[in-house]
Amino acid sequence: MSSACPAPTSTAWIEFFCGIGGVATALPSSTKILAIDQSPLALAFYQANHPHPVWNRNICGLRAAELPAGALWWLSPPCQPYTLKGARRDAEDPRAAPLKQLIALLPQCRPPALYLENVPGFVGSQMQQLLIETLRSLDYTIEEVELCPTHFGVPMRRRRYYLRASRGLAPLLPPPVVPLRPLRAWLDEEEEPELRVPVALQQRYVGAIHEVDPEEEEAITSCFTSSYGRAVVRAGSYLRAPDGLRAFSPREVFRLLGFGAPQLPAQLSRLQLWSLAGNSVSVPVVRWLLTSH
Repeated sequence: MSSACPAPTSTAWIEFFCGIGGVATALPSSTKILAIDQSPLALAFYQANHPHPVWNRNICGLRAAELPAGALWWLSPPCQPYTLKGARRDAEDPRAAPLKQLIALLPQCRPPALYLENVPGFVGSQMQQLLIETLRSLDYTIEEVELCPTHFGVPMRRRRYYLRASRGLAPLLPPPVVPLRPLRAWLDEEEEPELRVPVALQQRYVGAIHEVDPEEEEAITSCFTSSYGRAVVRAGSYLRAPDGLRAFSPREVFRLLGFGAPQLPAQLSRLQLWSLAGNSVSVPVVRWLLTSH
């Protein structure tokens, strides 16, 4: 098999680590996208909401000859190698291997532009250094920025690092300044009784649960993680209600992330939906990054 990339195709984007389709949601629906992930749950969600072809593949096994040439790349690799919870094993973490493979393919594939999203802990890592050194050796112009949905009027903290490597694109514009939209505007009209936090659990974690009052104009949630619904502390916020606390519904979290009202596959449980949301991206930030030039 040849190591060179195949001839250009009509595919405009490759969404590596596509998850539930943050890039597909951010771009116009007519955009041609090839989505790649190895999570059957994420791909079930993706296919319920987007018409694009998907590959259920381990990225570590991808070869240059398989990838459509001329496509732009979007990468949202696993963040655990760069977090305290993941012990910050960096390049030694097996979950960094797919990103290593894509970096190794860059000299052969040379996409017109590459975008990467990850946690702020990625900055200064060995993997960031390897990526940037490789991109510079291939004469890409590199731009880096850290952004949060709050910059775009969304009352949710989710600060992330973004990198854009390109040739010939105009520089990124300054991020917008959008007034914060009140949290209550993002909530469901009807509550689900199952979302109530048991009193015993509230008492056990009193003072440790991050609570938000939807009636406060400046209320901002903490970052929702893939552990939401399983972990009570440092996994996301809980809403104050007249008779106690309740969790955010998956639909509310998807709404805050910018997914609107997606189709939720019936086979996915509430815990699975929370996990998929926690592993996703902020669509308004991604949309700005892809169109700001």
